[in-house]
Amino acid sequence: MGIDVKDNTEECRYELFEDGERRGFADYELVGDRISLLHVKVDEAHEGAGYGRALVDAMLRDARERKLGVMPFCPFVKAMIGRDRERYLDLVPEDSRALFGLGG
Repeated sequence: MGIDVKDNTEECRYELFEDGERRGFADYELVGDRISLLHVKVDEAHEGAGYGRALVDAMLRDARERKLGVMPFCPFVKAMIGRDRERYLDLVPEDSRALFGLGG
């Protein structure tokens, strides 16, 4: 089966499953054409296994496909964008980058 990330729109969260079992989730708020990524949580027993990175990568890919501006309020998401600027920075609207310390 492997890893699967689903957008649970009723709960406003992305959920990461491995072999049908939920390993983590990320809460968001969608307003217009911007998605605020608020909090990423990986189940304690599975921390450090790369689930958080896989979850954020899937969320950012989905935002790109849906042409959504990303507002990375979650420190983990902001750090991922900051570390891989060439891949992700364009998702953060230019007028909001300074707010998150992602200017330039």
